[in-house]
Amino acid sequence: MPNNALKVNNECVTINRAACPDGKPYIKLVDAGTAQEDQRAQGFTIAAISTFSSLRDINFYDSRCITQQRLRNLAKTVNQELSMVYFNSIL
Repeated sequence: MPNNALKVNNECVTINRAACPDGKPYIKLVDAGTAQEDQRAQGFTIAAISTFSSLRDINFYDSRCITQQRLRNLAKTVNQELSMVYFNSIL
């Protein structure tokens, strides 16, 4: 795993362990890894997914989560573009 991807992955692990406002986790799942080199990756080299139980949890993550702010700051130093998508699962 390239060094930058390893840094991002380690920060995702930290978020998964530390993201507990009010003593309970608000992130259901965090996973990160390197993208496969093909056209679907569109030049992105690191991919991550975070799964939340509610919109309230997403809003906390975006606005008040200190560990997420660290990840966002780290991501700015290791890549040039970011793509973030919010979606509702239909499954």
